[in-house]
Amino acid sequence: MRQVVMLLSAALAILLTLLLLLLSCNMGREEALAIVLLADDADPSTDVISHLKGFVVKVFRGNAARPLHSKVSRILFKQNDTGLPLIILVKGERLLGVVAGLPSKQLWIKIIRYLSLNNTPFLAFSGPRELLLKCLRCPLYGSLEEIFSIPAHEAKEILRLLKEARLQQHSSRDL
Repeated sequence: MRQVVMLLSAALAILLTLLLLLLSCNMGREEALAIVLLADDADPSTDVISHLKGFVVKVFRGNAARPLHSKVSRILFKQNDTGLPLIILVKGERLLGVVAGLPSKQLWIKIIRYLSLNNTPFLAFSGPRELLLKCLRCPLYGSLEEIFSIPAHEAKEILRLLKEARLQQHSSRDL
C-alpha cells in the first residue's frame, strides 16, 4: 500500500511539473498576426486563413488601408500604389514577412516552409516583374512568384509604420 501511495505521489509531482512547464511555455507565446491591406477588390484573406492556421487575420480596406499600404509599397517597391494586396506578417514586435499579390498554392507552400526554417523577414511576391526593382536579373515584363529577404532597415521601417498606425487607430477611438 505504501508503494502505491509513493508511486501516485511521484506521478502527481511529475504531472504538476509538466503542467507548469506547459503553462510557462504558453505564457511566453506571442500572437502571430496577419494584417491584410487591400488595394482593390482582390482579397487573399481566405487563403491566409487556410494556409497560415496559427495567425489571427485582420483585414483593412479602403481609407483604413490606403495610408499604410502606400507607405509599405514605397518601402518595398519604391512606388506609392502597386495595386497588389499586401499581407504583413508579424509576431509580437518582430516582422516575419510581407506577402504581396495573390500567391499560388506553390508560393504558399514556399512561404510556410520559409516561416518554419528562417528567422529573417521576407517578401513573398506574386505579381508583375516590373514592380521588383530589386530583381536585377529578372526580365522586365511578365509575372513572377518568388521569395526575397527584406533588408533589416526596411523591416525596421515597416514595423515603425505598423506601430504608428496602431497609435493612430487607438487615438481615433478616443475621440
